[in-house]
Amino acid sequence: MIVVAEKVGVFKQTAKKFKNEKFVKLRLQKNSTITDLINKFKIPKNNIVLITKNKKIADINSVLKEGDVVRLYPPIGGG
Repeated sequence: MIVVAEKVGVFKQTAKKFKNEKFVKLRLQKNSTITDLINKFKIPKNNIVLITKNKKIADINSVLKEGDVVRLYPPIGGG
């Protein structure tokens, strides 16, 4: 199954090995979850405060389907 991950925030730095593309296509096993995607990129879960799947807020345990688009958002800080 192929899903698409958009490089946002912390994900941009973590996914450098996937060229300079804004979107990364990933092959995952059927019934993979967003947790599986996060583990594939070795992103610490505490670096993610919001997850969307197909432009809707998603849970870390959401099951992915062919063609889903996932975005992982980091905490925002400033002064």
